[in-house]
Amino acid sequence: MKKTFYTVAMLLVFLFICSSCSHSESEVPKDVIASVNGEFILKSEIDPVFQQYKDTNITYEKIVEDTILEILVLQQAEQFNVSISDKELDEIILKYKEEQPDLYNDSVSVYGMDSLRNKLKDRNTFELVKNSYMNQLKIESSLIHDFRMQPEFDGYLDNVDDETIKTTLDKELRLFAFQQWMTELKKQAKILYY
Repeated sequence: MKKTFYTVAMLLVFLFICSSCSHSESEVPKDVIASVNGEFILKSEIDPVFQQYKDTNITYEKIVEDTILEILVLQQAEQFNVSISDKELDEIILKYKEEQPDLYNDSVSVYGMDSLRNKLKDRNTFELVKNSYMNQLKIESSLIHDFRMQPEFDGYLDNVDDETIKTTLDKELRLFAFQQWMTELKKQAKILYY
C-alpha cells in the first residue's frame, strides 16, 4: 500500500511537470528550464517538486531529466494509437477518488480539478504507451545480451542461457528495453536547455 502510494505520488509529481503547455520557440516563457520537441519545462513547475523531495536523494537534475523522458513517452501516444476518452478519464478519476480519497482530495486542492484531470490523463496515457511498447516488444538475443551485461549483475547471469533469462526475467527484460527506448527517444529529440 505504501509502495503504491509512493508510486502514484511520484507519477502525479512528474505528470504535474509534464502538463506544461507546448509553445512555439519564439514564445519562450521567462522561467523555462528546457524544451522537449517544443514543449517547455518550467522552473516554476520543477521547484515545488524539488522542495517536496529535497530531503531525499532525488536531485533537481534528476527531476528535470525524468520529466524529459516522461514528455518523450507521452509524445509517442499517437504512434501507439493510445488515447483516453472523457468517459474513461471519468472512470479513472472515480477509481482514484474511491481508492485513495486523501491523496485525491489533496491533489484537487493543490492542482484544481481541471489540472488534475489533465495530470491523470497524462499519467494513464504514459502507462498505456509503456504497456503497448512492452507488450509488442520482440525479445531478441541482443537485448538479452545487453540486459545480462548490466553492472548490477556483476557476471551473475553469465552462465544462464538466453531462454532461461527470457522465461524467468521477462518483465525485467521488457522494463530494461523500455528504459533503452526512452534513452533512444531522448537522443533523437530536440531538447534545448535554457
